[in-house]
Amino acid sequence: MRNMKTKLILIMVFALFFCGKCDDDDDQSFIIYNNSDKEIIISYGYFTSYNLPSCINYKGEEYDRFIRNNAIKPHSNKNMKNIAKVINPQDTLYIEVFNRIDMDTMSCEEFKDKLPIKKTWLFTKKEAEATNWTVTYP
Repeated sequence: MRNMKTKLILIMVFALFFCGKCDDDDDQSFIIYNNSDKEIIISYGYFTSYNLPSCINYKGEEYDRFIRNNAIKPHSNKNMKNIAKVINPQDTLYIEVFNRIDMDTMSCEEFKDKLPIKKTWLFTKKEAEATNWTVTYP
């Protein structure tokens, strides 16, 4: 019986040791540091925001969820985990920064006209998947 327990423990240790890195892609970090005095909003995708509806017109809980997921307070950072997953080799990952005050105070029409992007980062599939990232705004 003792020999069976030892084998079971060895199998568990082996599984944890050799398979602990099996999900590395799921643990990729993409840390964005806001080194400004203003709260920022991060928008990202595999296309530029110029091709998207350019305003956020959320209300209530939907708006709260958007802010919780995409806003970064002044002089702080956020791990936008798995932001860098790019589907196709020809895709480019676009990450754009807006000031939250602009999103909160401009009408949709004004936001679309001005499109107040403060910073844009572009990453190819190879770059995005190469390593964990830390980028700083501004």
